[in-house]
Amino acid sequence: MLPLALLALAYSLAGPRRYDGRGRRGLSRQALVLCAPRPLTPRQLNGRIANASTVDGILQLHAAHGDALDDINLSTCWSRLGRIAKNADRRRLLQDPALLAPLARQTAAALDDWGPWGVSATAHAAAKLRLEGGPYEALWSKLGTAAAASARDFNCQGLANTAWAFATAGRPEPALFDRLAAASEPRLSDFPSFALGQLLWAFAAAGAEAASLFDASAAELSAGRLKELSPQGVSMVAWAFATAGRPAPALFEAIADEAAPRLAEFAPQGLANLAWAFATSGARGSAQRRLFAALAAESPSRLATFKTRELANLAWACAKIGLAPRALFEALGEEVARRASAFSVPDMSMTAWAFASAGHAAPAMFDALAEAATPRARECSGQAIANLAWAYATARHASPSLYSALASMAASRARDLSPQAVSNIAWSFATASHPLAETHLLLDALGAAAQRRLGRFKPQELANLCWAFARVRLPSPSLLDALAEEAARRLDAFSGQGVATLAWSYATLQHAQPDLFDAIAAEAAPRLRRFSPQAISTIAWAFATA
Repeated sequence: MLPLALLALAYSLAGPRRYDGRGRRGLSRQALVLCAPRPLTPRQLNGRIANASTVDGILQLHAAHGDALDDINLSTCWSRLGRIAKNADRRRLLQDPALLAPLARQTAAALDDWGPWGVSATAHAAAKLRLEGGPYEALWSKLGTAAAASARDFNCQGLANTAWAFATAGRPEPALFDRLAAASEPRLSDFPSFALGQLLWAFAAAGAEAASLFDASAAELSAGRLKELSPQGVSMVAWAFATAGRPAPALFEAIADEAAPRLAEFAPQGLANLAWAFATSGARGSAQRRLFAALAAESPSRLATFKTRELANLAWACAKIGLAPRALFEALGEEVARRASAFSVPDMSMTAWAFASAGHAAPAMFDALAEAATPRARECSGQAIANLAWAYATARHASPSLYSALASMAASRARDLSPQAVSNIAWSFATASHPLAETHLLLDALGAAAQRRLGRFKPQELANLCWAFARVRLPSPSLLDALAEEAARRLDAFSGQGVATLAWSYATLQHAQPDLFDAIAAEAAPRLRRFSPQAISTIAWAFATA
């Protein structure tokens, strides 16, 4: 309803009254125009958008005023959506792209004229909303072009947010990341500490090549700025350098020194990521040992708060670097056994591998993992099949049902398995006390698949494959002939134990290969001083037996 004062003013200015043809008096046309609400200014619109409390409220404002919205209004729409959208809102927007389509189209059409803040804020919001795929391809494409053009004009937070957005959206656009790296590197000292960690995380997650940026960042952080980072920031930086594969020994020493006394402040994810990063990076030294000693002391009482992936990562990291404290692994084993059915198949295989590699017996855990993994064998990747088979064979933990399920899956996928997986699966089944009939069927399938691509096998993988056939006394003439020919060409790359394994396998199977044995004799003679006594003994036995 119009305020009384405005109505009085309208009547006073309206002049003569008019009739509507039905004997009723009303306002003149001039008065009606005066009483109509005036359009909102861009500033007023921005206030309404910024104060909207629901996703539907923002969509309604855009539907009512879309043509009047300028670049600031549109980017505020996106920024507010990214801030207030809940998981249920995100699911609804993904399920019904038509809801955001008008805003996305208008934004894509206008982006060429936007300033850097609008570009960065919109990309950040679109990533938080998890917008991807066909309906948003034009928007992301225009955002990428606009961000690359504006990279030098972004402030430090804008650079970090933009990199984060494109990495999170799974859009590792090389030209854009090159521009972002070039704009960021000269200003690293100006970055807020968390924004620098966010920037490095984004480049690592996107797989972007930025060696110079990482090296400069390592120097910047090692010079004292790690103290400015939260525990999440510290673990994020460690994860970024490990994922990017960029060596930074001084930085990892500094991270270890900074993190060890503060581990009680780290969330479970931060502890697991920190352990994973150190194991992946190959960082070594006294600081690392102090860090893992602190991790071993801090983690056991908190394992119930770890997610299953975090339990798997922590176990894997400790086993990978050869630091597996008994108390920690006992606590891990109990927690994993309790929650085995909640693990993903890759995490089951990673955890089993970790315990077997660390040499830590955990019968209840291995039983629980086998029970959980057996009915889900179809979910196994080739690597997961190999890891599970290797772990149970190495731990000498019998699980006939699991092995039968793994054998079936490995045989059906033999052609798709990597050489390493073929070799490890063959070795595992030959080592385990599994029924020979089923083992022979599996090895036949693995051998047929391997024979076509022996040139891709590493020397140790060739030796292990050959050993597996000999271990279960399974003759395979065509495979053994092809393997002997391939091995003879590359004997200089075999270790002493590998040479001995080849000789033992052919002698055990009584498969005559005079050319291979001549090559072994020629290769071994000048290297005998470097062979172990066991390898020398095995070779001598093989030559006497063959």
